[in-house]
Amino acid sequence: MNYKLIATDMDDTLLNKEHTITRENKDSIIMVQEKGVKFVLASGRPTFAMIDFAEELKMNKFGGYLLGFNGGEIIDLKEKKKIFDKSLNFNDIKTIYNEAISRNLSFLFYKDDTIYANELNIYTEEEIILTRMKYKRIVDIDRLEEMDTIKCMILGEPEKLTIAQKEIQEKYSNKYVVNISKPIFMEFTCKGINKGESLKKLCEILDFDTKDIACIGDSYNDMSMLEIAGLPIAVENAREDLKKISKFITTSNNNHAIKTVIDKFFFIEQ
Repeated sequence: MNYKLIATDMDDTLLNKEHTITRENKDSIIMVQEKGVKFVLASGRPTFAMIDFAEELKMNKFGGYLLGFNGGEIIDLKEKKKIFDKSLNFNDIKTIYNEAISRNLSFLFYKDDTIYANELNIYTEEEIILTRMKYKRIVDIDRLEEMDTIKCMILGEPEKLTIAQKEIQEKYSNKYVVNISKPIFMEFTCKGINKGESLKKLCEILDFDTKDIACIGDSYNDMSMLEIAGLPIAVENAREDLKKISKFITTSNNNHAIKTVIDKFFFIEQ
């Protein structure tokens, strides 16, 4: 099978425990793009926190794409333009903020190159470090300048987040997509937004059939894209639910997972 596109999650999939791309992964990704395969980074990360990695992989040269915010935004890197986005409005931001505060959990949202959070702690600091974005504290949500965002997050202890997710999903099932990405991160996007739906949109633009794409991931927010892919792949360190729907289990994110996939399915000469 000659797959035309590879879409991969970033954290705990493409990126290793140091949050970097290994030389082995990088070389294989550049080689597969040289053969004409489209490469897509599909992440819960804000787009701002994906650009440097895309440049490292020369995706702008080869016509790659970014699916940021769990698919809430699609960027055409070669043309340097946004081809899709769907945002939460300020009322949505305040609603999700209040759900976090009422449960003694942390809250943040993104705007341009800045993270707005209600407090600095081990959870919000991890996201600030991962994304390398600026930080502004939310002192009073009602006094904040009205703005929109593509994604909000509630953060905290995994046990508390699991309970909160079930309650919030039931309450807002008609308004938001609620995903746990990392055990300490619960992510909110507009209803209908996920990696799988955005990949479908991209495939329509490229005139690709979804059976001609390979998708690689590790966590629940990757489930939607693995479900639509002709070749769904889980990394060795993935959650068991993803492994169950995958046709192949690749090596771990710390052992060049993407290179393993490319070597097996894209016939890269050694």
